[in-house]
Amino acid sequence: MKTNVNEVICLRPMKTASTTIGRSILEHYGLVKFRPHHVLPNEIVEKVGKKRFMDAFRILFVRNPYDRVVSGYEFSKSYKEWGKKRDISFDEFIENLHHPLTKFSFFPMYQYCFLEGRNIIEFMGYFEHLHRDINKMLDIVGIPKEGRLPIPHIRQTPHKPYQEYYTDGNAQERVYELYKEDFEIFGYNKEII
Repeated sequence: MKTNVNEVICLRPMKTASTTIGRSILEHYGLVKFRPHHVLPNEIVEKVGKKRFMDAFRILFVRNPYDRVVSGYEFSKSYKEWGKKRDISFDEFIENLHHPLTKFSFFPMYQYCFLEGRNIIEFMGYFEHLHRDINKMLDIVGIPKEGRLPIPHIRQTPHKPYQEYYTDGNAQERVYELYKEDFEIFGYNKEII
């Protein structure tokens, strides 16, 4: 663990509060000088160099894959493409998550953890405990508790509880298969609870 943090690189899987963390928290405290936009570690290294990447404090926030997919689905419906809203069903969205022409980078979250086969994450937080884990991360990087900004939630996508989207076992099974490693590595339950 680094004791003198001058730069934080927040690896940013889509729909994991990465905009809140990167833009409103870390930039405010001057800890973000490069804010990658939903790209994997090897792409960041290409832009900033391996030494700078490895010298930075590397963080990742993850989210229950079922909830993340629902948030992505609702976000995609509001995304204006060629001036009109996307009219797509939840099942169609799931079918297209890994299509090469998809505008949304829904890589499995575990792929953000590794560079050259090695886990490079120094702090991992959970969306489900966002405020608690952001405060833990700020403690680690040395931001005093006194005078900390309130933690906003930028680009929050309103939606019903994610459990209501999985009305049949097919959608649940497809999402589980697509993100099986995320469920296993990050400790999320396969069952929708």
